[in-house]
Amino acid sequence: MFAIHLAPARILVMGAIVAVTVVLLDIRLAWSMPWLGLAFDAPRSGEGIVVARVFAGGPAHGTLEPGAVVTAIEAADGTLLPLNAVTLSRATYSLPTYAAFNRFFEDHRAIWGAINQQEVVLVRADGVRVAVHPFAHRPVTSLPADFWAMALLAAVGLLIGVGVLAFKPNDPAPRMLLIACLGMTLSAPVLALHKGRELTFHADWVQFLWGMEQFGEYLALFGLVALLWVYPRRFRPTRYLLPVGAVFFVAWLATHYQWWPRPGASGPLTASAVFFLGLIPLSAWQRRATRAAPADRTALKILLLAVLLPIGAFVLTNRAPIMLGLPPLLSSALAEAGLVLLIYAGMALGVARYRLFNLDRWWFEALVWGLGGAFVLLLDAALLWLNASVGLALGATMAVAGWLYFPLRQWLWRRLSPAARLSVEGHLPQLIDAIFRADSSAALQANWRRLLEQIYAPLSISGGEAAVATVAIAREGLLLRVPSLGDAPALELHHAGKGQRLFTSADAALASGLLALAQQAAEARRAQDDRATERQARLREKELLLQDLHDGLGGMATNIGLLAALAQKEQGPAAIQGRLAAIGELADAALSEIRDFMYSLEESDADWSAIAGDLRAHGRKLIEPHGLQFDMQSVVSDAAPAPDSLTRLDLAHIYKEALTNIVKHARARHVSVHLDVAPRELVLVVQDDGVWLPPRVAAEGPAKSRGLANLHRRAERLGGRLAIGQAENATATGTAVRLHLPLPTKCPASGDSAASASH
Repeated sequence: MFAIHLAPARILVMGAIVAVTVVLLDIRLAWSMPWLGLAFDAPRSGEGIVVARVFAGGPAHGTLEPGAVVTAIEAADGTLLPLNAVTLSRATYSLPTYAAFNRFFEDHRAIWGAINQQEVVLVRADGVRVAVHPFAHRPVTSLPADFWAMALLAAVGLLIGVGVLAFKPNDPAPRMLLIACLGMTLSAPVLALHKGRELTFHADWVQFLWGMEQFGEYLALFGLVALLWVYPRRFRPTRYLLPVGAVFFVAWLATHYQWWPRPGASGPLTASAVFFLGLIPLSAWQRRATRAAPADRTALKILLLAVLLPIGAFVLTNRAPIMLGLPPLLSSALAEAGLVLLIYAGMALGVARYRLFNLDRWWFEALVWGLGGAFVLLLDAALLWLNASVGLALGATMAVAGWLYFPLRQWLWRRLSPAARLSVEGHLPQLIDAIFRADSSAALQANWRRLLEQIYAPLSISGGEAAVATVAIAREGLLLRVPSLGDAPALELHHAGKGQRLFTSADAALASGLLALAQQAAEARRAQDDRATERQARLREKELLLQDLHDGLGGMATNIGLLAALAQKEQGPAAIQGRLAAIGELADAALSEIRDFMYSLEESDADWSAIAGDLRAHGRKLIEPHGLQFDMQSVVSDAAPAPDSLTRLDLAHIYKEALTNIVKHARARHVSVHLDVAPRELVLVVQDDGVWLPPRVAAEGPAKSRGLANLHRRAERLGGRLAIGQAENATATGTAVRLHLPLPTKCPASGDSAASASH
């Protein structure tokens, strides 16, 4: 098939232009007919036709009254042309023979000649002749609703077909739908002229318009067959549609040249053949072909519903009452146009797959509604056919509907409707079980996934690419995206009901309701986990502080005891004095350790600005007595989180160890410190202008140096990192210790051991 390379907007504009042109041409033909200013009805009995309305300001105003019976119209040669119910007939297919059919059109050619005169003479039933001077053109405002219904149906039908084609121009299904819509666009304008005529129609256009109307009907039927041929699945290659189209063309020729047994045979026989030999077999094949494709199966349901339900309604409201000898409940062109429009709109929804995930539910609801209405109408018609009074028939119908049908309908709805089984209340016990069985946030997330599997029975569940905020349906109902309980990517459920159905808006509503409850439970669980984590962190922090206290003060106390025992054994005063000096130094270090420990426990002083001031004072006290220059710069953000006791203690130890190493090993003249406390990170840099690391330490690495190893361990247990390298100084090759800590600092792992102080 040829490809279309036009933008959707251009296709829509072209379709709109054609649709408007069709309506304007129809109006132009109706306007060109002579107008008597009358509206007629068929009489209930007897000859003639009844004047139903006399238009004010029209040609017949003041000459005839509503209710008058006109039996004949006078031709130009004085011949009286009889008028009767057949003259006004809109259903020419009901004429018994082609002779009567041809006579009908011959009579209208004669009537057309009679009204194309300066003066038209109408003969009333009482024999009185009434002269009417017709207008040359019929006012547009006098056109009845039946005309407008059919004319607009032609335009809307064309726009439906073009609208679907515009967005899928190279798919076969929209092209076949357009063929069916074009058929309606050809036949509906002719029906508009036929049903909206005042008394007769333009004789010169009769044969052409009648042939076009019949061709449009056959083209529409062929379009329906072709649509089910290629959609949702392709039955056979589209080239095989050519002989099928040839059969329809021959059927149209048989109608046009009157080869059928009678006028009323062509339409019913062709429609029946199309229905039983075309639509039903193709529908059965499509149903079998789409059994494993829920999206295609739903589209097929809509196509079948769009054809069967409106046609069934027409049969029940028009054909069935006529067969029962009752007046039809549906006879106006407006109602017929509405039913036809339902057919084409439904087919367009199926082909365009608009909100396909909801079409399955709409199909079920429309089917129940249609069957329920048919049940009530058939019951009422059956009672009237049995000669029951109108009151008795109405009462019996209401009683049966109220006591039998509606309870049965509710029971069927609860048993068969997919949406009726999807309620938060129905799955609340499962949700409660999933929530209370979870002993952690991870377990709750796993239970949430398991609950979705139990409810929707998807073929698979996978993680999405990113987190989503709300439940969403994707891929025409094949995929349901559900937020996870946290910051994890969304859960994607594929093919509901083990691939037998689509996800619908009812599924999305249920998932949203369950999600709201599950998120509340997740928040409560997260808060509980946070409290447990905080308690564990505090316990771990306490353990590490005690370990520091044990390793630092315990080691110093042990050394003091050993030195005291050695001092007692010394003989000379100088040796004893040396031991006592060492004991004094250890005692001072122990006091400093205790001050650092106590300071770290003072929560009231947990302020980075105060810590920066303490670090500056401690640096001057430790560096300047050795004749070295000391300076410190600090930048503290107000948004930085407050430090905990472990962070304060480890930071002080790392700082003290770095300064002590400079005093002992660097042979430096100047020491500079930079502290930067940001909302998410702390950076401490201590550097000197002395020599690079001692050759032994540089060769062995930090692991062989007890002091450097302690620095690294303290940084790592806070979740940070420590780097030791050359100072950024152009005139010296000093050492720089750089500490990076994330803020807030992370709780150390339970396996971490506290680093002992090194002095």
